[in-house]
Amino acid sequence: MIKKNIIIILLLIFCLFPAYKINAQYSSTDIKSSTKTIKKVIGESTPDFIAKPIIFIVSTIEKFRSDVSISFEIKKTEAQKQNKDIEYYTYNFLFTIFNNKLIFYWSFVVIVFLFIRFIWHLIF
Repeated sequence: MIKKNIIIILLLIFCLFPAYKINAQYSSTDIKSSTKTIKKVIGESTPDFIAKPIIFIVSTIEKFRSDVSISFEIKKTEAQKQNKDIEYYTYNFLFTIFNNKLIFYWSFVVIVFLFIRFIWHLIF
């Protein structure tokens, strides 16, 4: 029952917040400058032994997100040229998730939370 509710909520969010509307609000320079500002604040206000791993992890996740987004965009265009509708819509859906930072990180947090909850129930 909980899984069905989570899936319904995710689908509603994807329908209510299309990627093109969210991306239209922010230019790429705004996002890059805000990312640099966050790195600067973390780097200045926290000790190095904490800040360096955090910055490394965030940079690695962001690089992974952008690389996968580009990969799905290429696969999406190939599927469109070959008239493979199911693959096209699947890659388009995945491209939307990985191309939109808000949806990606929200989904990432939900998956991590569910994973930690699963581990918690195994232990206790």
